[in-house]
Amino acid sequence: MNCDFCSVHEFNGRKYRYRPIEDVVEEFKAIPQDRIYIIDDDFYGYGKKHAERAKNICREFIKCNLNKQWYTFTSMNLANDKEALELMYKSGCRMVLLGIESEIADQLKSSSKQTNL
Repeated sequence: MNCDFCSVHEFNGRKYRYRPIEDVVEEFKAIPQDRIYIIDDDFYGYGKKHAERAKNICREFIKCNLNKQWYTFTSMNLANDKEALELMYKSGCRMVLLGIESEIADQLKSSSKQTNL
């Protein structure tokens, strides 16, 4: 995104940097705690490619039967994907943090938050 209030694209650019799913799962398995906070600016993302990746991560968590609870950031568009919500829950996701900047379209436009319009 290119929201004017966000530092992520200023520091990291406007590019997703994916790690191999196998590495993500192995790291998750290696964490001894049973509650994990996944720090990702948007776990689910925007677009089919990003959504499929999130679902595949969840499928791998389920397959490994990790028995861990996890939490993450995501965008509101996740609410439109019942399959992703179910996979996230089955894989141990118990909370998502949403960024709701405003319900007023003019404010969203003025801050370049086009994705929430």
